[in-house]
Amino acid sequence: MSKKLLILLCILIILIFSGGCFPETAPTGISDSETPPVQVAEADEPPDIAPEDRTLRIAAVGDIMMHDSMIQAGRQPSGGYDFSSFFAAAAPYLKEADLLIGNLETPLAGAHFGYSGYPRFNTPEILAENLGAAGFDVLLTANNHCMDQGYTGLINTLDVLDAAGLAHTGTFRSQDERDQILMFSIKGVHIAVLAYTYGSNGLLPPKGKSFSVNFIDTQTILSDIKRAHYVDKAELIIVGLHFGTEYELDPNKDQQQLVQQIFAAGADIVLGSHPHVLQPMSSENDRFVIYSLGNFISDQRGIERLSSVILQLSYSLETAGEKPVLEDIGLVPIRTRRFKYNGMNSFEVLPILPALEDASAGSSIYSEEEIAALKESLDFIDQQLGGD
Repeated sequence: MSKKLLILLCILIILIFSGGCFPETAPTGISDSETPPVQVAEADEPPDIAPEDRTLRIAAVGDIMMHDSMIQAGRQPSGGYDFSSFFAAAAPYLKEADLLIGNLETPLAGAHFGYSGYPRFNTPEILAENLGAAGFDVLLTANNHCMDQGYTGLINTLDVLDAAGLAHTGTFRSQDERDQILMFSIKGVHIAVLAYTYGSNGLLPPKGKSFSVNFIDTQTILSDIKRAHYVDKAELIIVGLHFGTEYELDPNKDQQQLVQQIFAAGADIVLGSHPHVLQPMSSENDRFVIYSLGNFISDQRGIERLSSVILQLSYSLETAGEKPVLEDIGLVPIRTRRFKYNGMNSFEVLPILPALEDASAGSSIYSEEEIAALKESLDFIDQQLGGD
């Protein structure tokens, strides 16, 4: 096990048996990180970097899914929908990031399409506002469900995200929009975000609209990376890849080969999705890949599909104008909790360590069965991401 991951594991163990490293306001009921919450700040590159701004925090989560049971759980007695409670327990950790990225694996096409889960998703539009309130900045929309409600549903989804103030990339309304790299300037660092998918479940864009979905094509990806670097002057390049084999715990050779080509072209971070389970991560020479972030939230079953992490990458900004240096890799273990509230099904993204801390203190609201499941999830996460 590497020194960095050994230290991380020690921190995880300490946190389970101590109460000093969690935000005091972090909810653990119905209704990891060691740095105080900060807000996304866009600014021109400063001549000097203030001490408090010498760390850039980029966070990412996996698949944001909404099955039929989850849509029903979000229905309000007074009418309409609200999914904000799903994310309340995780929000304090999500909001610590300067830039938070997630994979939106459902269209937000509108009520006239009919709300539905698998196999052709369509979630109430309020989800966009709920995600924004939880701390999300960017949603990747290139995945195999992006065409579930057709081209019109794809366009409507982007309009809804715009209305909620959420940036997005991977699907597009025009060729001009597709040709514009999604860029951020945060703490003086120019950051590019790109996203691509292996396919769209056979539901293809209409003739003449091929620009609307970024399908994985190696030469296209390499060209986009070079454009982000040389034209848009990106100092960090993040690439989301919806690829791999569903439910496989290890990346295949095609995934590994594509990531190496992307790194060789100049990308710094690769965030994988689609398998719905965690796949290993690695870092070398300030370049980082996690082959699959698993499910952030879903109603899939099984320990592998319910267990994931909030990934936290910290970059040092010691000198203005110099390329950021990857300083730390943090993980906040999470589990999708399915439970009964007022006789109805409900869901939440539950940070595991605070829940186990409550259990060790004898103040847990969770059953013995749930506590055992949380420990099982923690073991699985360590198995997948804990290193050799």
